[in-house]
Amino acid sequence: MRRIHLLFMFAFLTVLIGCKGNSSEKGDYTAEKQTDANNFNYETVSNDPTGLRLYTLENGLKVYLSKNTDEPKIQTYIAVRAGSNYDPKETTGLAHYLEHMLFKGTEEFGTADWKTEQEYLSQISDLYEEHKAETDADKKKDVYRKIDSVSLGSFKICDSE
Repeated sequence: MRRIHLLFMFAFLTVLIGCKGNSSEKGDYTAEKQTDANNFNYETVSNDPTGLRLYTLENGLKVYLSKNTDEPKIQTYIAVRAGSNYDPKETTGLAHYLEHMLFKGTEEFGTADWKTEQEYLSQISDLYEEHKAETDADKKKDVYRKIDSVSLGSFKICDSE
């Protein structure tokens, strides 16, 4: 047993020393606080080839901005703590609702036919309020079925164009 512990310690120290030895080859990185032209604070990392800017908003949201001049496109990832694991017991379905808010757009952004889509969004919102107020489990399931039905109808309208 003692031999295994010694072997493990030797392997651990070898890896630790090996990692420290390579740090000078990769370059030293330090985080630096900056302020942009609009007086927003952000952080950069020295020697970062992507030119990343890390903004932390007042609500704690972290926004990573990096410029890629190789291709004319934009890429966005939004990680949120939403889903059935994060839903309060009395208000389930928040992830589904968030999904609709994200892909449905607004009257000016991301819409094919705002007037039609707005009607669906209002129906979905009203149904979620109805679901929240309902106490009977079977009736809650019925409301969810209505939400899914309206959601499918709205998706077909948006997807057809």
